[in-house]
Amino acid sequence: MVNINTILKFLMLQTVTSLQEFIEQNLHRKTLVVISSDFHNIDENVTFIFRLILPKLIINSKNITNLEIFNDYIIVEPDAITLSSSLDLIKYNINSRGRFLIIVEKPLSVDQLKSTFQELWRLYIYNVIIYTNGSYVTWYPYLSKNRCGTATNIVSVLSSNPYDNKIPKKFNGCPITVTWDKLALAIKTPFDKSDPGYSIRLLDTVAQMINISTIYLTKNLPYMKAGKKDFRPLKQDIRQRNIDLVFMVAMAPISPEFEHSIPYYETYCYFVLPPRRKIISSTTTLFIFSTEIWMLIFASAFTMGVLLNYLDDCSLVVSLFQIIELMLQGTVRKVAKNTFVRLVFTVFFFYVLHLAWIYSSQLSGVMTKPSYEPKISTIKELGMSEKKLQFSDVWLGVFANKSAYTNILKKQVKPEKVPSFEKEVLDFTQKLDHAIVISMDRLLFIKNYNKLHLVQKDKV
Repeated sequence: MVNINTILKFLMLQTVTSLQEFIEQNLHRKTLVVISSDFHNIDENVTFIFRLILPKLIINSKNITNLEIFNDYIIVEPDAITLSSSLDLIKYNINSRGRFLIIVEKPLSVDQLKSTFQELWRLYIYNVIIYTNGSYVTWYPYLSKNRCGTATNIVSVLSSNPYDNKIPKKFNGCPITVTWDKLALAIKTPFDKSDPGYSIRLLDTVAQMINISTIYLTKNLPYMKAGKKDFRPLKQDIRQRNIDLVFMVAMAPISPEFEHSIPYYETYCYFVLPPRRKIISSTTTLFIFSTEIWMLIFASAFTMGVLLNYLDDCSLVVSLFQIIELMLQGTVRKVAKNTFVRLVFTVFFFYVLHLAWIYSSQLSGVMTKPSYEPKISTIKELGMSEKKLQFSDVWLGVFANKSAYTNILKKQVKPEKVPSFEKEVLDFTQKLDHAIVISMDRLLFIKNYNKLHLVQKDKV
């Protein structure tokens, strides 16, 4: 989920039940995962966890394995520093949407609580309660009345369901600020809803589904065109204007305080070819029948000629001429006197008529259905074809030292100073005499998760 400018609310839950009763009442779904960096020196007041009549998995945070299938977690650590180290060790092996109870044996100050919740926020652990100094501390990050993350309240409130409404499905119109830069077909302009680009359309669709208000900034840096991947101006702009979200092409993280999402759109190298040309050839009519069938037709004609020569007492040349004339024109110059010869001739005549009907029906299909040049489906076929490829020298590093692209490199036609991707595609569609190479790379979001502000109650 994209980082939202979130309002947090700390609640100091009055300790009306013991810690053991709290666990039994709220963390009783299936297996309970208990995590700590040092079980040998655990506080005596917490050792009751081992005696709970609940399915338990006891595991050291230094030897963590994949625990994403579980939903209930208890993390026990002596202080804030050790807790931070443990969270860093287990962050990729837990279900961040599960329910967490963090027990810190040494009392945490308000600043330490803020720092801990900042860390939990970065790890997307929202459904969490911290037990320290005999009190339960929790938050409601997406509560609408908290003004969507502009402040964090610290108050004492009793709740019968401390894990309720931590991760809502709707965000009641919480605003997020988005900076953007034009990127070919992906990002055109968010202010033209008819054709904003598919990245803008994606974000708008998601925002509508979860009721988030996207605020697209009108003044944006041209960071997509930044030379040598220098994004320092963008980092400064994100900090100064408290920007929540940035569209980005995949690359190394621009700064430790920013985080990128997994790619939401991913393409690699595509060769776009013009439509296949029509092939007009008179030899096409010869291939209606296969070679074997043509051989059978010639053999039957020759056999019939020899038979007619024998039965009708005429020369072989004359009999073959009569058979060929019958097959091509359907005419008979001389009717045989012998009844048996007439019968044989009649059978062959119907054979020729049937053959002519098959040929005519197939020929009509060939004449009405145009033939095209062979379809290119592989890199090897493209390399062996006569197609020319228009691509700039930036692709040479991609194709170099790869045997599959040896013939591709020989087909390069450099573009005539094409200033943009759109004009390159337009040039291709107008000429249709060459192929082009396109790639949208991997598109993702950069999120600013440091927008979490925590203040005292009297400052809200």
